[in-house]
Amino acid sequence: MADIATSFLLYKLAKNYFSLEISILIGAFYTFNPAILINSAVWDQVDSFFTLIIVSAIVLLSEKKMGLATVMFTSAVLMKPQGIIFLPVIFFELIRQKSMKSWIKVVLSGLFTAIVIVLPFSWNMNGLWIFKLFSSTLGEYPYASVNAFNFFSLLGKNFVSDAGTVLGISYHSWGMLSIVLITAVSWVLYIKGKTRNILQ
Repeated sequence: MADIATSFLLYKLAKNYFSLEISILIGAFYTFNPAILINSAVWDQVDSFFTLIIVSAIVLLSEKKMGLATVMFTSAVLMKPQGIIFLPVIFFELIRQKSMKSWIKVVLSGLFTAIVIVLPFSWNMNGLWIFKLFSSTLGEYPYASVNAFNFFSLLGKNFVSDAGTVLGISYHSWGMLSIVLITAVSWVLYIKGKTRNILQ
């Protein structure tokens, strides 16, 4: 159901820029993507819900709904720490707007969402438990890849220690470097796009 909802949102976004036929194809491409089907319908992972939250945030951001977009981004990060990778998108938009009001709205929306989600799980817990949980989660997968459809898996590095090296650089460092480079390229494309449409 989450995959279908995400497919619809992608179709909705595409319809603003492409023909009806192309928009339907884009939605269908996601729905019937083998990687998506294996991850959710076959492997029973929760990534479909995570992806739905992220795509919803992008849709809301493209519709100038900064507060609601922040709610979704914050929810995604609290669901899976990997959601942090997508946060530069909202920061790019904040910088583009150059509005203190938008910054305040984003900060308050993020804090409120975090409190509402975390508080019910905080009874009888240490005040710093959420930070300890995140730090421990980030260290749970010291591997180049864990059943992911990525470059390291293509090299046969699934469940291989991320301390291994390619060209003298560890797999972990290659991964972090890739994230930094992708973020930098995204920023360049964003500022050159000059409009919110570059979000898509």
